[in-house]
Amino acid sequence: MQDARQSLKTTPIIKRMPIIFIVNGFPKSGKDTFAKILATSYQVANVSSVDEIKDIATIMGWDGEKTPESRKMLSDLKDFTTKYFDLPFNDMLSKVGDNLNKDFIVLHIREPEEIDRMKKYLDTNGFFVYTVLIERKEIMTEKYTNHADENVYDANYDAIIFNNRSIEDFVERVLEFANVAIINPGIFNKVYTNENDKN
Repeated sequence: MQDARQSLKTTPIIKRMPIIFIVNGFPKSGKDTFAKILATSYQVANVSSVDEIKDIATIMGWDGEKTPESRKMLSDLKDFTTKYFDLPFNDMLSKVGDNLNKDFIVLHIREPEEIDRMKKYLDTNGFFVYTVLIERKEIMTEKYTNHADENVYDANYDAIIFNNRSIEDFVERVLEFANVAIINPGIFNKVYTNENDKN
């Protein structure tokens, strides 16, 4: 892993541009854990498209608890601020600019159209960008109350990482994925989608 990290810092195009993972998945699938695992071995910025939305909701009286009702409220508020101010998109771009010294930037984006929009924008501006779905079978049968959760599978993903076994297994998968992205930037494609890997 150390050799891979060293190659990241000595490859010219990546030295000035962090690799970006746009991450999605159902609630409790392991999206934040994915970022925390990366941060054990790399310099990582973890950015959500609802960071600013949560701040606004808190000012309005939200207590921070994640319930089905509050998730829908955050989704509706995000839709509003996107339609009239494009706040989530612009906030994420600002934070990408603030973290160009990192190895990886993890962007949490839920809506398929916004995932596609961000990937195209960053691709155009010279970043290596991978869209990643974190999948966990045991939470896939839950009932969801907003379109972001309901439309998880409507996006096109470059990779799927399954989180169905132990935390040790998930750590191994995430770090292996990062290693592949570092060594082969630009040609990575769905190495975690074979049937045997879903269990």
